[in-house]
This record gives sequence, C-alpha cells and structure tokens, in this order.
Amino acid sequence: QAEFTNEGTGSGAVLTGALLTSLRRDPAITRITLVTTAEIEVNGQHVRSLAVNAVRGPALISAVDGRLPRGDRDIMLGAATMRAIGAKPGGTVRVTIPDPVTGAGHTARFRVVGRASFLSSFGTGGLGNGAAMTVSALTTGQCPPGGNRAVCRDHARQGVMYSVLARSPPGPAGAAALARYTGKYRSFVAPPQEPV
Repeated sequence: QAEFTNEGTGSGAVLTGALLTSLRRDPAITRITLVTTAEIEVNGQHVRSLAVNAVRGPALISAVDGRLPRGDRDIMLGAATMRAIGAKPGGTVRVTIPDPVTGAGHTARFRVVGRASFLSSFGTGGLGNGAAMTVSALTTGQCPPGGNRAVCRDHARQGVMYSVLARSPPGPAGAAALARYTGKYRSFVAPPQEPV
C-alpha cells in the first residue's frame, strides 16, 4: 500500500487529476481511496474527521466494528472519541461543519455506523481518536442546499490537503505496480518512501 499526499507540496490538482486517473486505469491497483481531513464538532467537542471517497474497492480505513460510512448522514468514530462525546454505536450525534465562506457552523444529526481505528499519519490523534464520513457528507455539510452553493463549494476546495491511498495485490507484480507510481510521484509520497 502507498499513500500520496499534497501536504507541504501545495495544490492537490496532481493527486486528484493525473495520479488518480492513472491509478483508475491500472488493473494492477486493486483499491483506491481519496481522503481529506476536516475540523468539525461532534456533540459540541472538537474532532478531526477524515472525509473518504472509496474510488475502487472498500475504503482503505479500518473498521473495528460496524460498517464504513456510506450516506451523507453516516459517521464512524474512534473509541476514545465515542467515549469523550457520549456516543454509542447505532445512536445519533450532532455534527457541526463550518461553512468555508462565512465560517458559520451548519449542524445536522448523523448516525454512528461504526467504530474506527485511525492511522496517526492522518492527524486525527491516532487509533481511538477522530471521525470518518464520506466526502459527499462533508461537502453537503459545508455547503447545504440553498444560498450560493457553487461559490461555497469552490471555497471548500481551495487549500485542501488530500491523500490518495492505493493498494495492489501482495507479491512482486503488485510491488512493481506501486513502485511505478512512487517513482513518478516521489514528491507526493508520504513517509515511508517505499510501499508497505
């Protein structure tokens, strides 16, 4: 598996354009996940959330139990976050997502669909901390229907830190497939510099 990110490299256009297009066309890449992060509030507590889009195969995040988010009102929480905010699997929580133009918070009820384990490299605070939702849930929360939604979505895309996670089958052929991308897009490869 390899992770590509535009953290420290500026625009995510290469990741969401050329790299993602190449990975999609490559049958040797079995799973692809696009991830971004967002600062949200859940039941009034600050939480760093991953917004995930499973491009090919299931999303490359770990569910301890329950299931991965699928709809615009699904959220997964780390175990420590779940305890801190008083949430339970199958219950609902209040999620507030800031508007990228005005900074005002938009609040909606989300269903807790699972418990997650997060990589510390995503900046959620590690294993039991953080949340995950779909990219669609994030953008709908940031820019709800009504008003100038197109302008809001343009603002939301500016300065976004993206990660593209790619996985190939185990063995030499899979390693060679990932090596092609880690060589070509070396400046975007998240440590470690070799596929793991």
